[in-house]
Amino acid sequence: MNDILNTLSFFHILKQPLTLVELVRWKHGAYKSMSEIYTDLQSLIATGKVIEQEGVYGLSEDWIERRISNDQARNHAWKRIEEFLPTLTANPYILAVAVANSCAFNSMTTRSDIDFFIVTKKNRAWLARLGAALPAKLKKIRPGETERAPICLSFFADESALNMQPYLIENDIYFAHWADSLIWIYDQKNIYASFKEQNSWAQEILKRPLNSSFIPFKQKKGITSKIFSLVDSDASEKFVREKQKNIMPKVLQLENEQPGSAVVLGDHIIKMHLDDRRSQITEQYEQHMVMPETEKIYA
Repeated sequence: MNDILNTLSFFHILKQPLTLVELVRWKHGAYKSMSEIYTDLQSLIATGKVIEQEGVYGLSEDWIERRISNDQARNHAWKRIEEFLPTLTANPYILAVAVANSCAFNSMTTRSDIDFFIVTKKNRAWLARLGAALPAKLKKIRPGETERAPICLSFFADESALNMQPYLIENDIYFAHWADSLIWIYDQKNIYASFKEQNSWAQEILKRPLNSSFIPFKQKKGITSKIFSLVDSDASEKFVREKQKNIMPKVLQLENEQPGSAVVLGDHIIKMHLDDRRSQITEQYEQHMVMPETEKIYA
């Protein structure tokens, strides 16, 4: 039952209690059936280690109540995703799109952003970002431009840079769950399978196969595709890369590829996460782990 407690402990740090179905999906360690997990949960509830309310399980009543009250925020976020996705699929440089972070964890609140992980053609990450960011800016749906479910376009990787291991911190439990939680909603080159294959490090941390899901979405061509196809060249990529980097906030430029930084403004990776809580999450998680030392989930 320690694997259940450790899983609930991790999501408790994210202020996210889980349903039984989610616990089956997210649980660390070897697979257990829903009936086995349910039986274990009843024992944990009986001993006061787990709280259950309206089919949601967690370690705090406060977070359970918040989870139940945030259904409207989650529904609004997925409606925004459905509306914006055609803009991304019409972008000729984008090969795959996945929903990430709070939306993928199903922990959206009224203050949460919608985070995407976007995979592009090789050496076209910056052209892809330009083609995604401009429409979002025109629609005024980026962070700081709208309060409800803003679109955050802060993580791009081209198809040659799918392995996220170089960007791990020590015992990176959050990044393992991030890779595991991705909801792939568009994929025209089997990126979903390649990503899982190249990120086996996450399986070693979680002690189970990755469970990221794929919900296919048909590509839509349009004016955006035709316009950006006209500037498809290495010279254009270099030009827009330098222009975008020059107008970015100084703090991003200073943090770029510093040791331990979550900001990467490279040729193949664009990762702009100034508010990186992974070290804090790992520290809190390790403090609350209940497994014996010999059974730690970390490799």
